[in-house]
Amino acid sequence: MKGSRPAPALELREATLGYASRDILTAVNLVVAPGERLALVGPNGAGKSTLLRAIAGLLRPRSGEVRLGGVPLAALSHEGVARRLAVVPQLATLPFSARVEEVVALGRLPHEDPLRGPRAADRAAVSTAIDRVGLGRLMGRDARELSLGERQLVLVALAIAQAAPIVVLDEPTVHLDIRHQVEVMELLLDLNERDGTTVVAVLHDLNLAVRYFPRIVLLAGGRIEADGAPAEVLSGDRIRDVFQVDPSILPIGPWTPTSPERARA
Repeated sequence: MKGSRPAPALELREATLGYASRDILTAVNLVVAPGERLALVGPNGAGKSTLLRAIAGLLRPRSGEVRLGGVPLAALSHEGVARRLAVVPQLATLPFSARVEEVVALGRLPHEDPLRGPRAADRAAVSTAIDRVGLGRLMGRDARELSLGERQLVLVALAIAQAAPIVVLDEPTVHLDIRHQVEVMELLLDLNERDGTTVVAVLHDLNLAVRYFPRIVLLAGGRIEADGAPAEVLSGDRIRDVFQVDPSILPIGPWTPTSPERARA
């Protein structure tokens, strides 16, 4: 219909999520528009990773539903989900030996013809992802032998090669040094601003969340405690109430629409 709004990139409708007999999140409603950049924050056990698992189709809601691009996630095949959404998990040890370029190429599996294998377009997408992330120097190396920061960049390159309109990341900067944290955040910023990719990331570092994400969703007490601009969501009173710390000890600066590095350019 002319003038109609595009469907949300992802949406949760009255979604209750949990494991065994325990509910972690209750009646969650969340709408993320195409091209948004959103950080999920909250104390340990608040349900951040649980919410991400539901978005990725790895956890079925007890009630309610998850939608991707207006389509109920439950109605999509695994390949259908993978064409719409790329997942960058927490750092994990690869269960098999594989060269860097082979790991990145896994991102093309949802697009490959199962009978013909990778096409020229698939190989080009892998090459472009490797160049964009700056992994050329690591080509040919066993991904299991890389540093944590390098391995995380390989997983981001895999997501870029997947070419999905939505990328979700579970604590992408955990265990990384400052340089690699900034590299990962800059890649996500570029992916969002240049390609229009919707980015949703779970973050423990509130300073990174404030600096790189214009929208923050705070989870606490089994629900969405706050949702909005960083200055509104992470007010001093809310940080004190939710995280049980004095907000004055946290080095949280004001959000700007570009990263610190770009602002100085």
